Amino acid sequence: MLPDNGRPERDNNNIEVTSRPEPQSENGGNMTARGILCNLDFWLWAITVTMVFSVNLTIFTNVGTYLRSLRIEDKTTLVSGLGVGTGVMFISATCILSDMLIEKVERITFLNGHIVLQTSLLVWVIEYINIFPLFLILILTVFTMQSLIYTMAPVITLEYFGDTHFGRLWGSILLLAGVGGLLVQVWFAHLYEMQVPVDGKSKTCFGADCFNLSSKMLCILSSIALITSGFLWFRQKKKRQYESLSGTNNSDTMDTS
Repeated sequence: MLPDNGRPERDNNNIEVTSRPEPQSENGGNMTARGILCNLDFWLWAITVTMVFSVNLTIFTNVGTYLRSLRIEDKTTLVSGLGVGTGVMFISATCILSDMLIEKVERITFLNGHIVLQTSLLVWVIEYINIFPLFLILILTVFTMQSLIYTMAPVITLEYFGDTHFGRLWGSILLLAGVGGLLVQVWFAHLYEMQVPVDGKSKTCFGADCFNLSSKMLCILSSIALITSGFLWFRQKKKRQYESLSGTNNSDTMDTS
Protein backbone atom coordinates (compact mmCIF):
# COMPACT_ATOMS: atom_id res chain seq x y z
CA MET A 1 0.00 0.00 0.00
CA LEU A 2 1.33 3.45 -0.91
CA PRO A 3 1.13 6.42 1.46
CA ASP A 4 -0.46 9.72 0.43
CA ASN A 5 2.78 10.97 -1.15
CA GLY A 6 2.65 8.10 -3.67
CA ARG A 7 6.00 6.67 -2.63
CA PRO A 8 6.60 3.19 -1.20
CA GLU A 9 6.91 3.01 2.58
CA ARG A 10 10.32 2.29 4.09
CA ASP A 11 11.13 0.67 7.41
CA ASN A 12 13.72 1.82 9.96
CA ASN A 13 16.53 0.25 7.91
CA ASN A 14 15.50 2.24 4.82
CA ILE A 15 14.27 -0.96 3.11
CA GLU A 16 11.32 -0.59 0.81
CA VAL A 17 8.18 -2.24 2.17
CA THR A 18 5.37 -3.44 -0.05
CA SER A 19 2.02 -4.74 1.11
CA ARG A 20 0.77 -8.16 0.14
CA PRO A 21 -2.62 -8.23 -1.57
CA GLU A 22 -5.46 -9.56 0.53
CA PRO A 23 -6.46 -13.09 -0.54
CA GLN A 24 -9.89 -13.19 -2.10
CA SER A 25 -12.49 -15.91 -1.67
CA GLU A 26 -13.03 -17.98 -4.78
CA ASN A 27 -16.70 -18.22 -3.85
CA GLY A 28 -17.63 -14.61 -4.23
CA GLY A 29 -14.82 -12.21 -3.32
CA ASN A 30 -16.11 -10.30 -0.29
CA MET A 31 -18.65 -12.97 0.58
CA THR A 32 -19.88 -12.81 4.17
CA ALA A 33 -19.59 -15.69 6.61
CA ARG A 34 -23.35 -16.21 6.44
CA GLY A 35 -23.16 -16.29 2.66
CA ILE A 36 -20.47 -18.96 2.74
CA LEU A 37 -22.47 -21.01 5.25
CA CYS A 38 -25.33 -20.96 2.73
CA ASN A 39 -22.98 -21.97 -0.07
CA LEU A 40 -23.13 -25.49 -1.50
CA ASP A 41 -19.35 -25.71 -1.95
CA PHE A 42 -18.79 -25.08 1.74
CA TRP A 43 -21.11 -27.90 2.76
CA LEU A 44 -19.61 -30.27 0.22
CA TRP A 45 -16.22 -29.57 1.77
CA ALA A 46 -17.55 -29.78 5.34
CA ILE A 47 -19.17 -33.16 4.65
CA THR A 48 -15.96 -34.43 3.04
CA VAL A 49 -13.81 -33.48 6.02
CA THR A 50 -16.39 -34.79 8.50
CA MET A 51 -16.74 -38.17 6.80
CA VAL A 52 -12.98 -38.68 6.35
CA PHE A 53 -12.21 -37.52 9.88
CA SER A 54 -14.92 -39.73 11.39
CA VAL A 55 -13.81 -42.86 9.53
CA ASN A 56 -10.15 -42.38 10.36
CA LEU A 57 -10.74 -41.42 13.98
CA THR A 58 -12.95 -44.48 14.51
CA ILE A 59 -10.36 -46.88 13.11
CA PHE A 60 -7.51 -45.05 14.82
CA THR A 61 -9.07 -45.16 18.30
CA ASN A 62 -10.16 -48.79 17.92
CA VAL A 63 -6.81 -50.25 16.84
CA GLY A 64 -6.65 -52.07 20.16
CA THR A 65 -10.09 -53.58 19.57
CA TYR A 66 -9.04 -54.79 16.13
CA LEU A 67 -5.82 -56.35 17.43
CA ARG A 68 -7.52 -58.00 20.39
CA SER A 69 -10.33 -59.45 18.28
CA LEU A 70 -7.85 -60.72 15.70
CA ARG A 71 -5.69 -62.17 18.52
CA ILE A 72 -2.59 -60.20 17.58
CA GLU A 73 -2.30 -57.91 20.63
CA ASP A 74 1.46 -58.49 20.66
CA LYS A 75 1.79 -56.30 17.55
CA THR A 76 0.28 -53.18 19.15
CA THR A 77 3.60 -51.34 19.46
CA LEU A 78 4.62 -52.28 15.92
CA VAL A 79 1.36 -51.04 14.42
CA SER A 80 1.38 -47.77 16.39
CA GLY A 81 5.04 -47.04 15.69
CA LEU A 82 4.81 -47.75 11.97
CA GLY A 83 1.59 -45.75 11.74
CA VAL A 84 3.04 -42.61 13.28
CA GLY A 85 6.31 -42.87 11.34
CA THR A 86 4.58 -43.50 8.02
CA GLY A 87 2.14 -40.67 8.63
CA VAL A 88 4.91 -38.15 9.31
CA MET A 89 6.99 -39.16 6.27
CA PHE A 90 4.01 -39.35 3.91
CA ILE A 91 2.49 -36.02 4.88
CA SER A 92 5.87 -34.26 4.64
CA ALA A 93 6.40 -35.61 1.12
CA THR A 94 2.81 -34.85 0.08
CA CYS A 95 2.88 -31.26 1.34
CA ILE A 96 6.19 -30.55 -0.40
CA LEU A 97 4.92 -32.14 -3.62
CA SER A 98 1.63 -30.24 -3.52
CA ASP A 99 3.52 -26.94 -3.15
CA MET A 100 5.78 -27.80 -6.08
CA LEU A 101 2.85 -28.77 -8.34
CA ILE A 102 0.30 -26.22 -7.14
CA GLU A 103 0.15 -24.55 -10.57
CA LYS A 104 -0.69 -27.86 -12.27
CA VAL A 105 -2.37 -30.03 -9.66
CA GLU A 106 -4.86 -28.84 -7.05
CA ARG A 107 -4.28 -29.82 -3.45
CA ILE A 108 -7.70 -31.44 -3.27
CA THR A 109 -6.53 -33.85 -5.99
CA PHE A 110 -4.01 -35.33 -3.55
CA LEU A 111 -6.76 -35.66 -0.97
CA ASN A 112 -9.12 -37.30 -3.47
CA GLY A 113 -6.47 -39.80 -4.48
CA HIS A 114 -5.97 -40.86 -0.89
CA ILE A 115 -9.72 -41.12 -0.28
CA VAL A 116 -9.94 -43.45 -3.30
CA LEU A 117 -7.12 -45.57 -1.86
CA GLN A 118 -8.68 -45.70 1.59
CA THR A 119 -12.17 -46.55 0.29
CA SER A 120 -10.76 -49.28 -1.96
CA LEU A 121 -8.84 -50.80 0.94
CA LEU A 122 -11.89 -50.72 3.20
CA VAL A 123 -13.94 -52.53 0.56
CA TRP A 124 -11.21 -55.07 -0.13
CA VAL A 125 -10.02 -55.70 3.42
CA ILE A 126 -13.51 -56.45 4.81
CA GLU A 127 -13.16 -60.13 3.95
CA TYR A 128 -9.43 -60.40 4.68
CA ILE A 129 -8.94 -58.19 7.73
CA ASN A 130 -7.52 -61.15 9.66
CA ILE A 131 -4.50 -61.19 7.30
CA PHE A 132 -2.01 -59.05 9.18
CA PRO A 133 -0.14 -57.47 6.20
CA LEU A 134 -3.45 -56.27 4.70
CA PHE A 135 -4.63 -55.00 8.06
CA LEU A 136 -1.33 -53.17 8.54
CA ILE A 137 -1.64 -51.49 5.13
CA LEU A 138 -5.13 -50.30 6.06
CA ILE A 139 -3.95 -48.89 9.39
CA LEU A 140 -0.99 -47.11 7.77
CA THR A 141 -3.37 -45.59 5.20
CA VAL A 142 -5.63 -44.38 8.00
CA PHE A 143 -2.71 -42.79 9.86
CA THR A 144 -1.55 -40.94 6.75
CA MET A 145 -5.09 -39.86 5.85
CA GLN A 146 -5.66 -38.42 9.31
CA SER A 147 -2.38 -36.52 9.02
CA LEU A 148 -3.48 -35.24 5.63
CA ILE A 149 -6.74 -33.90 7.04
CA TYR A 150 -4.98 -32.01 9.83
CA THR A 151 -2.37 -30.42 7.54
CA MET A 152 -3.85 -30.00 4.07
CA ALA A 153 -7.55 -29.50 4.77
CA PRO A 154 -7.05 -26.07 6.45
CA VAL A 155 -5.02 -24.90 3.44
CA ILE A 156 -7.72 -26.06 1.01
CA THR A 157 -10.33 -24.24 3.12
CA LEU A 158 -8.23 -21.07 2.95
CA GLU A 159 -7.75 -21.34 -0.82
CA TYR A 160 -11.43 -21.96 -1.55
CA PHE A 161 -13.06 -19.53 0.89
CA GLY A 162 -10.42 -16.89 1.64
CA ASP A 163 -9.00 -15.82 5.00
CA THR A 164 -11.55 -13.18 6.07
CA HIS A 165 -13.75 -15.69 7.90
CA PHE A 166 -11.27 -18.57 7.99
CA GLY A 167 -11.34 -19.03 11.77
CA ARG A 168 -15.11 -19.20 11.91
CA LEU A 169 -15.40 -21.53 8.93
CA TRP A 170 -12.61 -23.92 9.86
CA GLY A 171 -13.86 -23.95 13.44
CA SER A 172 -17.34 -24.88 12.20
CA ILE A 173 -15.87 -27.71 10.10
CA LEU A 174 -13.88 -29.03 13.08
CA LEU A 175 -17.01 -28.89 15.22
CA LEU A 176 -18.95 -30.91 12.67
CA ALA A 177 -16.06 -33.35 12.34
CA GLY A 178 -15.85 -33.77 16.11
CA VAL A 179 -19.58 -34.45 16.47
CA GLY A 180 -19.47 -36.77 13.46
CA GLY A 181 -16.49 -38.65 14.87
CA LEU A 182 -18.29 -39.15 18.20
CA LEU A 183 -21.48 -40.44 16.55
CA VAL A 184 -19.61 -42.79 14.23
CA GLN A 185 -17.63 -44.27 17.13
CA VAL A 186 -20.86 -44.88 19.05
CA TRP A 187 -22.31 -46.53 15.96
CA PHE A 188 -19.15 -48.60 15.49
CA ALA A 189 -19.32 -49.82 19.11
CA HIS A 190 -22.97 -50.78 18.72
CA LEU A 191 -22.31 -52.77 15.55
CA TYR A 192 -19.33 -54.49 17.18
CA GLU A 193 -21.32 -55.46 20.27
CA MET A 194 -23.99 -56.99 18.04
CA GLN A 195 -21.37 -59.55 16.98
CA VAL A 196 -20.38 -60.51 20.54
CA PRO A 197 -21.68 -63.98 21.56
CA VAL A 198 -24.71 -63.80 23.82
CA ASP A 199 -23.48 -66.54 26.18
CA GLY A 200 -22.42 -63.87 28.68
CA LYS A 201 -18.94 -65.33 29.12
CA SER A 202 -17.07 -62.66 27.17
CA LYS A 203 -17.54 -59.07 26.04
CA THR A 204 -15.07 -59.48 23.20
CA CYS A 205 -15.81 -60.80 19.74
CA PHE A 206 -13.05 -62.80 18.06
CA GLY A 207 -12.42 -63.21 14.34
CA ALA A 208 -12.74 -61.14 11.18
CA ASP A 209 -16.52 -61.53 11.17
CA CYS A 210 -16.69 -59.17 14.15
CA PHE A 211 -16.09 -56.21 11.85
CA ASN A 212 -18.31 -57.08 8.90
CA LEU A 213 -21.07 -54.60 9.77
CA SER A 214 -18.78 -51.85 11.05
CA SER A 215 -16.49 -52.14 8.02
CA LYS A 216 -19.44 -51.78 5.68
CA MET A 217 -20.53 -48.69 7.58
CA LEU A 218 -17.05 -47.17 7.25
CA CYS A 219 -17.01 -48.03 3.53
CA ILE A 220 -20.27 -46.14 3.03
CA LEU A 221 -19.02 -43.07 4.90
CA SER A 222 -15.72 -43.06 3.02
CA SER A 223 -17.62 -43.37 -0.28
CA ILE A 224 -19.77 -40.37 0.67
CA ALA A 225 -16.58 -38.39 1.28
CA LEU A 226 -15.28 -39.41 -2.13
CA ILE A 227 -18.51 -38.33 -3.86
CA THR A 228 -18.74 -34.94 -2.13
CA SER A 229 -15.03 -34.21 -2.64
CA GLY A 230 -15.21 -35.19 -6.30
CA PHE A 231 -18.31 -33.04 -6.82
CA LEU A 232 -16.59 -30.08 -5.14
CA TRP A 233 -13.53 -30.54 -7.35
CA PHE A 234 -15.76 -30.61 -10.45
CA ARG A 235 -17.65 -27.46 -9.41
CA GLN A 236 -14.46 -25.57 -8.68
CA LYS A 237 -12.97 -26.61 -12.02
CA LYS A 238 -16.05 -25.45 -13.91
CA LYS A 239 -16.04 -22.18 -12.02
CA ARG A 240 -12.40 -21.47 -12.89
CA GLN A 241 -13.07 -22.28 -16.54
CA TYR A 242 -16.00 -19.86 -16.52
CA GLU A 243 -13.97 -17.12 -14.84
CA SER A 244 -11.11 -17.66 -17.29
CA LEU A 245 -13.51 -17.43 -20.24
CA SER A 246 -15.14 -14.30 -18.82
CA GLY A 247 -11.74 -12.69 -18.30
CA THR A 248 -10.74 -13.47 -21.88
CA ASN A 249 -13.98 -12.02 -23.25
CA ASN A 250 -13.59 -8.86 -21.16
CA SER A 251 -10.02 -8.46 -22.40
CA ASP A 252 -11.13 -8.86 -26.03
CA THR A 253 -13.88 -6.28 -25.51
CA MET A 254 -11.41 -3.77 -24.07
CA ASP A 255 -8.98 -4.34 -26.96
CA THR A 256 -11.76 -3.79 -29.51
CA SER A 257 -12.89 -0.58 -27.91
